[in-house]
Amino acid sequence: MSDRPLESHAEAQRRVVRDSLGVGIATGLYGASFGAVSVASGLDVVQTCALSLLMFTGASQFALVGVLGSGGSAVTGALTAALLGTRNTLYGLRLAPLLGWRGARRFGAAHLVIDESTAMSITRPSRALARTGFLTTGWSVFVLWNLFTLLGAIGGAVLGDPRTYGLDAAVGGAFLALLWPRLQDRDGRRLALTAAAVALLAGPLVPSGLPWWAVLGGAAACYLLKLAGLSVPASVLDRPLVRAVADRLPIALLAGLIAVQVLAGDRGVVLDARAAGLLAALVLLLLRAPFLVVVVGSALTAAVLRHVGLMS
Repeated sequence: MSDRPLESHAEAQRRVVRDSLGVGIATGLYGASFGAVSVASGLDVVQTCALSLLMFTGASQFALVGVLGSGGSAVTGALTAALLGTRNTLYGLRLAPLLGWRGARRFGAAHLVIDESTAMSITRPSRALARTGFLTTGWSVFVLWNLFTLLGAIGGAVLGDPRTYGLDAAVGGAFLALLWPRLQDRDGRRLALTAAAVALLAGPLVPSGLPWWAVLGGAAACYLLKLAGLSVPASVLDRPLVRAVADRLPIALLAGLIAVQVLAGDRGVVLDARAAGLLAALVLLLLRAPFLVVVVGSALTAAVLRHVGLMS
């Protein structure tokens, strides 16, 4: 009789590890799309890998390379990435009492605070299982995300002109896939359309340069936001207004990025193969296609249209 609780706990641990590794593998594979998109946006292989290694939060990474690829400044890219990273602060508020880490462990754990590690932790019935889910998911995503970022970046660099393969259109498809869960209610759709219109009317962003400042500055800001969630008392940040802003801010930012990335040109709004790629991404999302399929589908659509000469 005395062995049953130990056996039950061991089985629960194995189940958490198995599920967490599955999430880690599935998520890590998406790093290949980020690597290719980042190189297509103008970062080199080293900068791309540094971004995954140091920032390690997918939406913010895509946002930063999207801003730089659209002609935005390093400061604008870093700030946009940081604003999208505010959701990790709220994740930290949920995780801090559950994980119960202090000192150096808290500083180390902060880097692994992402959507997936949070989801695999907060539903666990005990601290031990929560820690297992957090660490297994966090580390498996981290290792595989960085590995596939490298492979995607090398592949993107070897391919040559990214427009030939529709990689510029893949950026818009990736942003739309990230935004899609937030567009299921009317308020979210209204906010997204308004933000897109404002972004286009605002005109071209400040000319870019110094992408290393964007990589390092954005990574530092995102890490500090994660650490704040694990360190700051919940009473400071866990307020309705803060939660509302953190919930709605990513919608506006991603919608604005989509508009600029897909529709902005040197002489104003243009409709080219990037827009067709975005339309393909929309269709795939309506068909419930996974993220990677959406990104590849948008790129393939743009590449085929350019190859046959129907769109530039």
